[in-house]
Amino acid sequence: MLLVGTIGIGWSAAAEVRLPVDRDLLRAADLDLVLAIAGRNAVVAATLFSGVTTAGVSTLLALPVLGIYVGVVVRAAVTALGAAEASAVLAPFLVIEVAAFVLAAAWGLGPTRAALGAWRDPQDRAARIRSAASGYVAAAGASLYGLPVVGALLMTAALLETWSGVPG
Repeated sequence: MLLVGTIGIGWSAAAEVRLPVDRDLLRAADLDLVLAIAGRNAVVAATLFSGVTTAGVSTLLALPVLGIYVGVVVRAAVTALGAAEASAVLAPFLVIEVAAFVLAAAWGLGPTRAALGAWRDPQDRAARIRSAASGYVAAAGASLYGLPVVGALLMTAALLETWSGVPG
């Protein structure tokens, strides 16, 4: 919900933003550009995932920034190309990219969620602390299994973005 709300803020704030979006830039995948796009997106995903080490704080701080950025980009594309063409250009990669970011955020918040769930168990305080710490560590380890999924989604999105005509 935080991400969706801030996408709306970015959309509203970008009424006059112009980005160099041009459908005529359609081109075959340039490996350097694909890797550059995937690398930038990997940094965003890593920031969202870093909540594993910060009890979710970095994830919760990064989500609104990401949402505003996505809103600005979508609004700028709609302004430059019109809604139908912007959808045709952005949807193939942006849906996959945002899905990867949402998964990275969910896995980044997973340990905190597990610890909070364990904390609510009706036990004595020491048992709750042990249970919460144990749940946090277990969920942090399990979150690591999500990294290859996020990486594969980001590489796929980078390929599609390169082919879409959106400059990297």
